[in-house]
Amino acid sequence: MKLKVVYSFFLFTAGICLLLISYSCNDVVFDFGSFYVTSGQQGNISITMKFPSDISNYKTVSIYRLEGSTVPKCGEGVLVKEITDFSTNPFVQTDTGLTSGAIYSYRACIATSFNYVVSMTSSSEAGHIIPEYLTSFTATSGGVGTGIISINLDYPADTSTYQSISIYRLESKIAPTCGAGTLVTTVTSYTPDPISIPDSGLNFPSAYSYTACIKSLSGYILPMTAYCELQ
Repeated sequence: MKLKVVYSFFLFTAGICLLLISYSCNDVVFDFGSFYVTSGQQGNISITMKFPSDISNYKTVSIYRLEGSTVPKCGEGVLVKEITDFSTNPFVQTDTGLTSGAIYSYRACIATSFNYVVSMTSSSEAGHIIPEYLTSFTATSGGVGTGIISINLDYPADTSTYQSISIYRLESKIAPTCGAGTLVTTVTSYTPDPISIPDSGLNFPSAYSYTACIKSLSGYILPMTAYCELQ
């Protein structure tokens, strides 16, 4: 962005303007650099500010945050960081303790040596809590002519990030997406481990596919699939 400063001088005699002198200084080029935020994990957002090679016109950079898609004004919301030392380039900071999956908007307000403030904005979704995969997820036949499939789940050592596991079934070789097909069961307790859940009354001979939809505490869903043929 180029900024042009114009000085004007007026000489008056008896209320009559006699002379107008205008002087335009050299164009001042102000390089903003760049500013962006990206989603991290488990309620974090990474903030990156890349400074230009010439920072002689920089005084301070103040970074503000608001929850939602509305970008804060300078001085509004939470002051995340005020930067006065520009020797670390790029400046990177993790903004922690946010609500996983929520949108946050940021504004970097640059106070300049020209006694005005310019700004850049960016928004991101705070990172979700990512659950661990099941150690194993399989579907096995209960025997010829039984119409039963055993759904077998082996949980990982750490299920602290689990909210629930919903298991969907589709009579097909193609596994259902989460929320599609028939909901067989929803698991919210992870003992005993491992566990076999019978799914009965099925057609035979036929093929069935299952999807275990592992939902984390922040609402992130991780799918795993299994397949079985009944005779």
